[in-house]
Amino acid sequence: MRAKHLVGVTPAMPKPVYIHTAFSLAALLFCIALTVYFLVYLQISTAFMHLFYLPIVLFSAWWKRRGIILTSILIISIFVINFIYAPQFSIYDNAVRSACFLFISALTGFLFERRDKIVKDLKLQKLKVDRTLEGIGDMLFILDNSQKVIRVNKAACKVLDKKPEELLGKHCYEVVHGTRGPWANCPAVQTIDRNQTVTEEISDPKLGKTLIVTTSPVVDEEGKIIECIHSAKDITEIKATQEELNIAGELFDSASDSLLVHDLDGRILFFNEAAHIMRGYTKEEFQSLNVKDLQASENPLHLDEIIKHLMDKKEGTFVLLNVRKDKTVFPIELHSHIIESEGKKLVLSAGRDVTERKKFEEALANSESKYRTLVENADDAILLSDLNGNTIYRNPAYFRQLGFSEGESDVFARLHPDDLPIVRERMKTLLKTGFSTTEYRVMHHNGSWVNRFSRSTLIYNQRHTPYAILSVIRDITEQKLAEQKLVDGQEKIALINEKLRVVGSLTRHDVRNKLSGLNGYLYILRKMYPNESELIDKINKMVQSVKDVERIFEFARLYEKIGSEELTFVNVGKSVDAAIALFSDSAPTVVNDCSDIFVLADSFLSQMFYNFIDNTRKHGKNATAIRISCERYEHELKLIYEDNGVGISQENKMNLFKEGFSTAGTSGYGLFLIKKMIQVYGWQISEIGLPSQGVKFVITIPEQNWKGQLTYR
Repeated sequence: MRAKHLVGVTPAMPKPVYIHTAFSLAALLFCIALTVYFLVYLQISTAFMHLFYLPIVLFSAWWKRRGIILTSILIISIFVINFIYAPQFSIYDNAVRSACFLFISALTGFLFERRDKIVKDLKLQKLKVDRTLEGIGDMLFILDNSQKVIRVNKAACKVLDKKPEELLGKHCYEVVHGTRGPWANCPAVQTIDRNQTVTEEISDPKLGKTLIVTTSPVVDEEGKIIECIHSAKDITEIKATQEELNIAGELFDSASDSLLVHDLDGRILFFNEAAHIMRGYTKEEFQSLNVKDLQASENPLHLDEIIKHLMDKKEGTFVLLNVRKDKTVFPIELHSHIIESEGKKLVLSAGRDVTERKKFEEALANSESKYRTLVENADDAILLSDLNGNTIYRNPAYFRQLGFSEGESDVFARLHPDDLPIVRERMKTLLKTGFSTTEYRVMHHNGSWVNRFSRSTLIYNQRHTPYAILSVIRDITEQKLAEQKLVDGQEKIALINEKLRVVGSLTRHDVRNKLSGLNGYLYILRKMYPNESELIDKINKMVQSVKDVERIFEFARLYEKIGSEELTFVNVGKSVDAAIALFSDSAPTVVNDCSDIFVLADSFLSQMFYNFIDNTRKHGKNATAIRISCERYEHELKLIYEDNGVGISQENKMNLFKEGFSTAGTSGYGLFLIKKMIQVYGWQISEIGLPSQGVKFVITIPEQNWKGQLTYR
């Protein structure tokens, strides 16, 4: 402890100095007295001198090199006493002894002074080491061979929240990890076992920290471990920071935009992969480039102008032209701002290739122009309004529909009172579903009513909130007039058809009665003149004509009924059986493979099969078998009628379904009637049989017009 220095007060000397001074003077006086005693009173000059080495050594121990002063005083005293009180003794002997005294005093003083310096240095070194250990922010333990803590620094005590005395003498794994034994691969165990420094990264769940642990051996002269220095550095924040840096680096490199950091002279310092890939360079090639090397000569702004803008505004967005390695030029949008790093101003630029966007903008501009032209020249009125009904935009057709000009007042254009309820109801539907259609009437400028059909849609913003209504409005006034005329015409046609049906029915009934009477008279004539061959021939022709007229009447009856019945699902197999039952005489064998198939038809289905079978009997000549089958395809059913007769020639196939076409002198209405019947059903028919191999009629039925169980073909 330093003495306090006060003005006018002599500082007190340390207590050891008084003791050393007192003992030194006492020893010196004792030696002088002893010299007087032996030289003067006992007359002895040699033996007692050896006792003086002890005080000389003590002088050196207490005063170091300054002890030679006391030794010198002692020697001078010996010479004075020898010269005054014992001249008989030789001064030479005392001179030799004095030289020895001086040598011993100087040597021991030097050695003691050297020892004190070494001790002081050791203490100072120890103090430095102690302060260094205490100043280290990492946890530090000194362990013995059994991993017991023999020394610990403040940082370790702070992290473990314990005092040094609570840690000393305990195993490190107890105080740090809270376990009864060392961890697997414990660095301290490895150091003690292998006599080498070990570094490991450890995540300690008890401390909740990630540590870098380094253990180093302290060995004796023989190289044996006597202690282990155990340091643990907390790298939890470093790891978190490193992870953030890694993530930032990954994001930096994975960004699809070009990221560049360059100085104010354009020297590129950092860049991501997109930066050099976008411009066609390798990473190594790009590192040596300057930003000026990337800019096209026709750029609207150059680097100096960009830097000046950034220095003034701190950031900016620029659309520039860049040059790739292959000399192709492309537009790039740069967003740049000034950053600082280590006191230097740098520029961070994020760039995006806007080639496609430029093309899109051009296409959009062209498209906008095109659609504006379409809207301006559209025949339908186009109205854009807000949700309160305020007009935002109206195209020219809107004004044409109501007969006024843009800029004129449209107060006359009011809704028809009868249409107000439905318009309000449709508006609710529009706001609820986003779409609605409405028919209503609006007053024209000339006072007439305009019938309109409006198709309205809600328009949404980016937050999917409706903010406007787009309506496409068509003037259907003429359409309404045409519809009314059509309704009136249909009513007239229905009345005419009804009259024709009644007249036709009555006519057929009356004519058939007359024909029956005519058949009776012809029958009587044949009986009356059986031998008149020429007359009989004429009578037979008249009978045939009567039959033809009856067939025509029957066709008219059937044709009149086509489409009058409601279509239902009819069993095909049963319809075929009903047609077969109408033939009383022998007919070809019919194979019916459609027993479980139902088609959307009416009672005329049996008539169709009857006509097919009747044609086979009349025109198939040697036909002996008929097959009716069904085949299922992906979206339709094929209903097939085929026989093994003579078939139909190629020249007749073209006229097969025409009205009145016949090759055997019949009426020619059978297949024509089938064709009309199939058209009413919504089916299709074709004949694909080969001449001389029989007929094959294929009827195609849509998927929704049949049901049953069949496998796909």
